[in-house]
Amino acid sequence: PYTTLFRSGLTSQKIYARKEETKTAEYKRTVKSQPITEKETYRWVEAIGQAKAALPGKHVVMIGDRESDIYEVFRQGYEIGVDLLIRTNQNRLLNEGGESVKLFDKAHQGDIITTYETDVPIDHHKTRKAVLTIRTATIALPPPTTRSKEEAWTDIPLTVLSVREENPAVGVEPISWLLTTSLGVTTPEEAREKVTWNMYRWRIERFH
Repeated sequence: PYTTLFRSGLTSQKIYARKEETKTAEYKRTVKSQPITEKETYRWVEAIGQAKAALPGKHVVMIGDRESDIYEVFRQGYEIGVDLLIRTNQNRLLNEGGESVKLFDKAHQGDIITTYETDVPIDHHKTRKAVLTIRTATIALPPPTTRSKEEAWTDIPLTVLSVREENPAVGVEPISWLLTTSLGVTTPEEAREKVTWNMYRWRIERFH
C-alpha cells in the first residue's frame, strides 16, 4: 500500500501489486527511458496532486523517502505549489558555473548552519541521543538526460541539507542523511525543523 498522511488523517491511499515483468532484466534495462506515467514511481507524482486537492487553500509539504527522489516529483510540486522534503538518493551530476560537480560532494561541503543534540529514531519504536551537524547548499536540479530535450523541462532551484553525526560514540553507526527541499532554509531553526519533519517518516512506517 502507498499512503499520504497529514497529521491525523489520510489524503490518499493506493494499493497495488507489483507486476512480474518489472523483475525481468529487459525491464530493468529499459525502464529509465520510459515515461514516468508507465512506472510504479508515478504514484509519488499522483500523491502530490491528491494531497493538494484534499487540502485546498493550505500550504502542503510532502515528505518522502529515497524512492521519491525523482525529477518529475520535484517538477510536479514546483508547478502546482506543493513544497517537498525528500530523502536524497541520487548522486546527480550538477553544472556549477560550467564545471561538473557531484551532488553528494557539494552537499557535504556546504556551509554549517547549526550543530545540536536531539533524539533520532534508530528503528520504528526506539530513539537515541545524537549530536547532528547540518550543512546547507543550494542547487539547480537538472532534468534527466532522457528528458532534457522536452519542452519546459528546466533546472529546478532547491536546497540540500547534509545531516551528519560527526563524532559518534564508539560502536554506534553514525547518522548520515541527505535531504533535498524546495523550502527556504536560511536559519538554524528552519534547518532543525526540516530534520525533525524528516524523522516523522518513521511514524508513517509504524502506521503501515
